[in-house]
Amino acid sequence: MNRRQALKSLSAIGVGMAGLPSAFAQPKPYPAAPVRVMVGTAPGGITDYLARLFAQHISEGMKQSFVVENRGGASGTLAAAAVARAAPDGYTLLATTPTVTIVAPHLYSNLSFEPDKDLAPVCLLGAGPMVLVVNAELPIHSAADLIAWAKSKPGEIAYASGGMGTAAHLTGELFATSAGLKLVHVPYKGDGQGAIDVLGGQVPMMFSVMSVLGPHIKSGKLRALGVASQTRMPSYPDIPTLAEAGVSDVDSLAWVGIYAPAGTPQEIITQLNQHWQTARQLPRVAESISSVAMDQITFSTPQGLAEFQQSEKARWDRVIKASGVQPS
Repeated sequence: MNRRQALKSLSAIGVGMAGLPSAFAQPKPYPAAPVRVMVGTAPGGITDYLARLFAQHISEGMKQSFVVENRGGASGTLAAAAVARAAPDGYTLLATTPTVTIVAPHLYSNLSFEPDKDLAPVCLLGAGPMVLVVNAELPIHSAADLIAWAKSKPGEIAYASGGMGTAAHLTGELFATSAGLKLVHVPYKGDGQGAIDVLGGQVPMMFSVMSVLGPHIKSGKLRALGVASQTRMPSYPDIPTLAEAGVSDVDSLAWVGIYAPAGTPQEIITQLNQHWQTARQLPRVAESISSVAMDQITFSTPQGLAEFQQSEKARWDRVIKASGVQPS
């Protein structure tokens, strides 16, 4: 082979190799671009609060932006459907509640996704008990007082909630069934709107979380009658449990989890979970979670959240069916 032929051969090899860099290039470490965290409610609720709290600190830990995007509508299922359809690459996540992961199939006959199949649990952001409150101007000072009053007026006493199938709605149904009451459900577009009418006296009572009710309890405008759990809240130890009033089986946690599209690589889910767990240990994050009483339980692994979701699903399916919720 002469010199000219040798150079042509080397040139041909070089051209061939030029088309192969992707085969040898190392993939960029995750996350190599901003990550969207979709929230199916308007800003200001507990899901939005926890999503933003963690997004801020996980952005610092993973050296990449985690951006919260609010996409409300259809009880949070619009955001969930968008995440379920997203590429399973870890760049689109969902912060959501049992209203989507457990209740939605009971609410919507044409739901475009299946929570158990299309959403992969990543981590639990927070969980806390629902709290029963009344307008403070009412002469009702305990859960026992409320039960006696409601029994004297069957079908006349209403309770507010953030909408059909929400934790506030289903806890109210569970309380009514357990206490032998006939209450009227008044749904609103969010617990915050329901609380406004309880404050105004249009509706006498409601269940919700402390992030919604806490400031009004502290101001004296709402009176907390009981916690829907077997133990008192460490951050609000003066509020008795409903079990102490004799309604022992009203156990209701509001909780918020992070989910990824099904099929997301396990190493990405594990990495996200580990960074969220690290953020949880930061004193300022732990204090923020405690301030809204969402520190009731934690899970260290995605599997822990998955198992908890299934146990909650089995328990609440019975309540949902008894509540009369019908798919639309």
